[in-house]
Amino acid sequence: MGPMIIYNVPARTGQDIPPSVIQTLATSPNFVGIKECVGYDRVRQYAEEGKTVWCGMDRECHDARWDLGATGAMSVASNLIPGLMQELVTGKKSPSLNKKLMPFDRMALPRASPDWTEHCSGSTWGGPAGFQAPLCAASSIEEARICGIGEGHWKGAFRGKKRSSCT
Repeated sequence: MGPMIIYNVPARTGQDIPPSVIQTLATSPNFVGIKECVGYDRVRQYAEEGKTVWCGMDRECHDARWDLGATGAMSVASNLIPGLMQELVTGKKSPSLNKKLMPFDRMALPRASPDWTEHCSGSTWGGPAGFQAPLCAASSIEEARICGIGEGHWKGAFRGKKRSSCT
């Protein structure tokens, strides 16, 4: 078996991996760390135990990194605005950048699947109009808002394009 990074993303899988299971898995010499999406308490717990932990929640990654001991983030937003997300978790503590990126997170988080990110990055596949059911495109209002948040930093479909909704 190769290196093992555990992804605990209950919102996507419907199953939480409790700390007791992580404790058992961490005894393996192949255990590298965990992407934790349950919240601050888990991130803090694993960091205090000396485990490598990446915050998996975009809205929490800044504080998890700078205040709770996370190594960094494994982020949905980093697929679209990698430079800004890298700055958020590797540069220096920046509450102002974190605040700027919060609307982006609120738009993406309510989605049950990565359709919104795929739409924005231009990497959609399958199904009519390039989407796999039940995926859907970002609305024109969402598109306009995200154009402003990531202006000059986009990777993918928005990069270098002027959209009618992006003034």
